[in-house]
Amino acid sequence: LFVFGLWGISMERGFTLKSCLVGLGVSVLVGVASVYIAFMLSALPWPIITAVIISFALLTLISKLTKSKFTIQEANVAQAAGSVAGLIGAAVVFTIPAIAYLKEIYKLQLAMPSISKILLVTLLGSVLGILISPFTKRISIDEEDLPFPSGVAGAETLIALDRGGR
Repeated sequence: LFVFGLWGISMERGFTLKSCLVGLGVSVLVGVASVYIAFMLSALPWPIITAVIISFALLTLISKLTKSKFTIQEANVAQAAGSVAGLIGAAVVFTIPAIAYLKEIYKLQLAMPSISKILLVTLLGSVLGILISPFTKRISIDEEDLPFPSGVAGAETLIALDRGGR
C-alpha cells in the first residue's frame, strides 16, 4: 500500500473479506505453480507479477458476476498473499532436496521431516514474517528508502491493469 501513495492513488480499504478469499485462492494457485516451477527448473522467478495478474483477473471476474466493484487496494492485498505463497513454496522445495543431498553425499544423519512438521514450520515462519513486516517496512522503506524493484514492478502492473492495460 505504501507504493500506491507514491503515485497519488487514494488509500481506500483493501483488507476486505473478498480480497482475503481471493488472496487465499491466488496463494494456492501461485504456490502450486511455484513448487512445480522450482522442481522443474531448480529456480524460481519472482512470483509477484503472476500474482498481480491472477488477483486482478479473479477480482474482475467476481465483480462482473456480482455486479460490484473492487478497489486496487483489494487487488494489492490479494496479490501479496499469492506472492508470499510462491516464495514459501520455493523455500520448502529447495530445503527438502538439500536435506536429501546432505544425507546422500556427506552421509549426515539427518531425519527427513514429516509433512506435519513441514507444514508447522511453514505456518510459524509465515506468522513470524507477518509479525515482523511492519518493523522491517519502517526500517527498509521509511527510514532507509531502499529500492524494491519487484514491488515497484508489481505496483506498476497493478496500476496499468486498473487503467485498462495502459
